[in-house]
Amino acid sequence: RDGQIFAGKITKLYPHNMAEVLENGTKLMAKFKVSVEAHVRQLFQVSQIENGLMQLKVLSFASGISKPDLPAQLLSAFRIKATRTGTNLAEMVIANQLAVTKDSFTKALNWLNSTG
Repeated sequence: RDGQIFAGKITKLYPHNMAEVLENGTKLMAKFKVSVEAHVRQLFQVSQIENGLMQLKVLSFASGISKPDLPAQLLSAFRIKATRTGTNLAEMVIANQLAVTKDSFTKALNWLNSTG
């Protein structure tokens, strides 16, 4: 869905800024506004869906990110201050390969913070 963020890897590049992205064992075809590298783990945000084709925005700022950096990248992408609970939630989202929106992540984080 539009606005969702997920971790994935570009497995194949095609002409016209098209690429095959592997996410949670599923291959997706997507269009990028910028050139991208294959075989590099990235955080992606769905920025638009037209005619069944996703347009993805690359969120990682370097050429790829290591697995330990993914939770911090996710919190940064959502502009959420890094806390222990937020980092733990981000780690769980990434470990379970879930696609989340800022709204759903914030609701889950608020619920966790309110329940102690």
